[in-house]
Amino acid sequence: MERVRLGDGVAIYRRGRTWYMDWYFGGHRRRSSLKTRDKWDAILQAAREQKKRMVHHWTNGHPELARDPKILRLELALQNPHTFLPALGEAVLELLHQQESKADVPAVTWADAMREYEQHLRTGGGSEAYVRLVLNRLRHFIEFIKTETVAEVTPKHLDDYMASRAADAPKTRKQKVVELRSFFVWAKKRKMIGENPAEDLKAPKVPAREIDFYDAEEIRQLLDRIRGHKLEPIVQVALWTGLRRTELRALRGEDISLTARKIVILSPKTNVRREVPILDQALPTFEKLPTSGPVFPPRNWGEVSRTLCSMGISLAKLRRTFVTHARLNGVAPHVVAKWAGHGVQVEDAHYAGYRLGARPLEMTFGGRPLAPHGV
Repeated sequence: MERVRLGDGVAIYRRGRTWYMDWYFGGHRRRSSLKTRDKWDAILQAAREQKKRMVHHWTNGHPELARDPKILRLELALQNPHTFLPALGEAVLELLHQQESKADVPAVTWADAMREYEQHLRTGGGSEAYVRLVLNRLRHFIEFIKTETVAEVTPKHLDDYMASRAADAPKTRKQKVVELRSFFVWAKKRKMIGENPAEDLKAPKVPAREIDFYDAEEIRQLLDRIRGHKLEPIVQVALWTGLRRTELRALRGEDISLTARKIVILSPKTNVRREVPILDQALPTFEKLPTSGPVFPPRNWGEVSRTLCSMGISLAKLRRTFVTHARLNGVAPHVVAKWAGHGVQVEDAHYAGYRLGARPLEMTFGGRPLAPHGV
């Protein structure tokens, strides 16, 4: 907890994002909220309270002493906080230095900052989809706050922007907070801003959700429903491999090895190459796929998702089904995480629905173990 001492018996401290004052008055210790998130404003309010204490001490209940020269000088000093430094201690000197140093911050326009930040994201290994998503969200923030330079952004801008996104899902709002924090941390390192306005920005808590997936009977019904449809290969591959939609779109015949019984794919989302086993149940499907070039011809994947949705099939749910059944069949969590291309914690939070006790499940796909032989 950040705490700043301002002379004898007066201190301010931050709890969460709000500043509070801790002081002694009339022989009693008192604490109260200053109802501000700004450190400089909190110090000025504490200075006024210190003035009140000094007036009470010097006048000691005699109103006629209120015109004492000491009181008058103190009143005059409070009108100009720069002259009140001795009573406030070294904290004010630091803050004044910060205020003056803002003039030394170069006025970097948003256009220049976004250009540099895009390069930073790409060199950091971010996938094309991720970079595009982050930049689009930052552009939306810039359009909302309407400032010319990065240094003009204040905590109030961020609070107002997040308040305007109250209708967004908690997970979306949390992602936006994380992205804004990351940007301003980077901007401070690049000396584009003096202070980080997003330092105290809090991400909303995302409530735990019930993980939904297909059990063995639902899988059989799903396969019967899609049999003979032009999208059947996509559903079959998604079910037996747990590939993401972007990975299905990027899958090529050269990535599939029927002799080694595995797929080696470079994920467009994570930009990491990984191996996914080909299960016994999936062999007939993979034998019919092209051996070179795109496995699934170029198409409108948004339309694919909508068509499947109209049939009661979700690609995301197929991925959750693969991961959950793999775990239920006793495959080690780190192995499943490697197949799916994410961390074990992500897997527990978003995929392994059995941890939440969503509903009873069969332990096998169609009576056969999910894990390939030897795992």
